[in-house]
Amino acid sequence: MAFDESQLIASAQQGNASAVERLLEHYYDYIFSICRKVTGNIDDANEATQETLISVVRNIPSFKSTAKFSTWVYRIATNAALDEIQLEGQLLNSTKTLSFLKPQKS
Repeated sequence: MAFDESQLIASAQQGNASAVERLLEHYYDYIFSICRKVTGNIDDANEATQETLISVVRNIPSFKSTAKFSTWVYRIATNAALDEIQLEGQLLNSTKTLSFLKPQKS
């Protein structure tokens, strides 16, 4: 079956789960590539990719066809990857802050 993006988007916006699945499958590698470039490592890229997929599913009803779908997905993926970097930084800072809680050797 040929990939007709505009038709799949319209179907996905109407709640067609199969159309959503095909769109996500089609864009998965693209999304992962963006997240990998932004985060710099595979683990964070995987996490950001999952967040992107969730966000696309949740927000596809609000996608405006005046924009390119790939551009819309790119922005979501970039934001998810940046959020992942920020989260990693916050966790790292929390770990440093709590280092005083480590047991002292006597």
